[in-house]
Amino acid sequence: HRAHLHWLLKAGSDNQFVEAWNTNSSKFDYKNGEINPLHLMALYRRENLLSRVPGIEKYSRLKDSLGKTAGHYAAMVGNDAFLKKLQNPERTIGYFDEEKNYPIHLAVELGHFEIAKWMIDTFDLKTINEAGSPKRQSIPANWPISAFKVRYSLYSSSWKMDQWMIFVL
Repeated sequence: HRAHLHWLLKAGSDNQFVEAWNTNSSKFDYKNGEINPLHLMALYRRENLLSRVPGIEKYSRLKDSLGKTAGHYAAMVGNDAFLKKLQNPERTIGYFDEEKNYPIHLAVELGHFEIAKWMIDTFDLKTINEAGSPKRQSIPANWPISAFKVRYSLYSSSWKMDQWMIFVL
């Protein structure tokens, strides 16, 4: 049943997936350490299904075998629409994987800077400039500290090319 459900997320229609989910969802008991439908919705850009599948967001904190949540998958493929449609996106982006990467780390590493900027703006993350002066945001207490430098110019043409932003997470 799971393989069929996962295949429907990759190649089936919305209606096929919703029907299969509604018919069999009571048989699915996903746990940490396995890929779940929410991971695949993020990966295959099927965020339109979020509102059609009641209870699916209960899997938002579950990690696959590499410790990745649905937020990691969305960040890796640049699927900001998925994150924005979640009722509580912080439930899936506030966890690190086995390599200690949070979704924002993967977004920056893979060039999806619009997602990183959205996370900073939405979740009030702290940014500091190269001199160490704090900007307007503050860091959530449960997020560890690590840093990424990203050119300001990636976010705004009004910023100078030689400036860098350090994300402190």
